[in-house]
Amino acid sequence: MIGSLVRNRFAALPVSTQAALRFYCQPSTSQSTKSNVVEVCTTGYSFTKSSGRVGKYGIFWGHNDPRNSICEVPGITNVAAMLMAMIDAVRVARKDDSLDKMVIYTDFNCPPGFHSKLKTYAMRDFHSYLGPKMKNAELLKDLYESTKDMNVVFKHRPAVEDKKPNYVIANILDGENYASKSRSPDSPPTEIQCGSGDEVEANGETPTTSSEGWPHVYTTALFKSSKNGFKSASYAVVWPEKRHGNDTMHRLALVPVTQFRAQLSAIEEALKQAVENRLSQIVVVTDSQAFMRNWRKRWTKPSGTFAPNKFLYDRIRDLTQEGIEVRFRYETPQKDSPVWSLALDKCLEAIDLPVVGKDRSEYNRELKEILLTDTDSLDNSDVHRVRIFKRSPNFASKIVWEGEDAEYSDKHNEQERKTHHALTTVLEKASVSGMRQLIIRTDSPRLILSAENWLPVWHRTGWRNSLHKPIADADCWKKIWSLKKIVKVYWELMDPMDDGDKAAAQLNVVSISNKV
Repeated sequence: MIGSLVRNRFAALPVSTQAALRFYCQPSTSQSTKSNVVEVCTTGYSFTKSSGRVGKYGIFWGHNDPRNSICEVPGITNVAAMLMAMIDAVRVARKDDSLDKMVIYTDFNCPPGFHSKLKTYAMRDFHSYLGPKMKNAELLKDLYESTKDMNVVFKHRPAVEDKKPNYVIANILDGENYASKSRSPDSPPTEIQCGSGDEVEANGETPTTSSEGWPHVYTTALFKSSKNGFKSASYAVVWPEKRHGNDTMHRLALVPVTQFRAQLSAIEEALKQAVENRLSQIVVVTDSQAFMRNWRKRWTKPSGTFAPNKFLYDRIRDLTQEGIEVRFRYETPQKDSPVWSLALDKCLEAIDLPVVGKDRSEYNRELKEILLTDTDSLDNSDVHRVRIFKRSPNFASKIVWEGEDAEYSDKHNEQERKTHHALTTVLEKASVSGMRQLIIRTDSPRLILSAENWLPVWHRTGWRNSLHKPIADADCWKKIWSLKKIVKVYWELMDPMDDGDKAAAQLNVVSISNKV
């Protein structure tokens, strides 16, 4: 459309003017033989037609270059189109590993040193000096993320100057071939849209077999923004077959609040249940196209950087690697579907709930709040008592069951000596023996705090710490979490050590010496 329109206007010009324009508008895309310096010309504009506003952008790499393209994007401004053109050009250029420098000519009226200014904008989280968010902040952020590790120079070249068009328009006039494409305003360049019913495997590939007969779980989210700017979101998980899991609803506690974060949290919650219920297969149904697109690309943007909310992606990915076969399916919520209706009702109810998901009060509990105080009631019962000693100069970190010989391992791996591994051994033995309650007495305050204060938080945050990094020995702590559901633990601290502790410690030393 644009090509024919511009060509018609060009044909109406005098022959001498046409010749001058062709001479002026020679391609400037070049590559030095000594260093790989790439030049590219971009343009963007928008116009209104009967169906509404439409934006277009063009990228010109050189005569007969297959990378030349024109892209149509509905509902965007000319500035947004200019920025999208530059982002798309950078995405293509990054495929060349030998690239040393890139020069982008753009009709976006960028200030001198625009590359450095993008870094300044990023330090302000793309807010203006006065506080409000900058216009086209997301596009500016994408441009910054895609070029921050590159040697890039932006040069302003007006679309028309002295009645002469820029290179992109001029080469359209000259009959240059351009690949035509279209995209949605929210999609990255060359994005593939997914349709209702499309599935993707945990590795990002398209399944080659049917998931018929697999358990299904539906996830959705709701986002609400009030007139005063307050934002809230909720999410829900609904199981059509209740034997596979429990329906849940939550108010999103993450900040900033977005619908996408709520959708990701719903997916994470569904997978947590599937793993804890030891399902072998699961289809997680989501109404988020963005999740499906990002999952296929392993959460990597065209620029090579990670998409937002990667910490949630990491937690979801960890759950898919817990020995369960996972598929994700996109579906458009249907009003006449009982499952989708129930999920939406739960979201509507949850969005007004108090924000409790970020409660980390477990971290702040003191030892005296955790330790067993009423020992008399259990001393006269059949509840077993076991002592776990941390490593010290006098004896190794091992286990002594009351009334039994000390347990000693010949393993010399330092990790095997850690108290939480001893705790795993204790809980496994208690579970196999059919114990439902157990008194654990230890000289390690850290073991008690880890098992009671921090363990619930780690479970809630996908076995990651406050920096979103995996915790050490995550598999061991996961096992402890599962075993503590079977065996109720009462804690006692050897502070100070009583006669029983000293006798057990001596028994430990004797047992070790006998082994040696």
